[in-house]
Amino acid sequence: MLIWRLVPTDTLDPNWQVSSHRETVIVRAARECTARDAAAAAFSVPECRSARGAVRVAPWRLPYLVRAEPIEHSSYSLDGPTEVLAPSFRLT
Repeated sequence: MLIWRLVPTDTLDPNWQVSSHRETVIVRAARECTARDAAAAAFSVPECRSARGAVRVAPWRLPYLVRAEPIEHSSYSLDGPTEVLAPSFRLT
């Protein structure tokens, strides 16, 4: 596995309406697309349509809205399942 840093680049884009988080995310995943999917799943909110009926897309999956970069040296373990490591949160 790798550790990925996903950095939002344009949080004013309307697609951010379908995400509950708009700051940097750290994810453990084998591939960039898997890291993006994990962030999208973790922070998704109910679908939102624009006034013209356009469907919003999870911004975490869009390279023009979120830069993905592997972290070469981190304190996070490379061992384990794909998961969002930061921000950490617990479901109750």
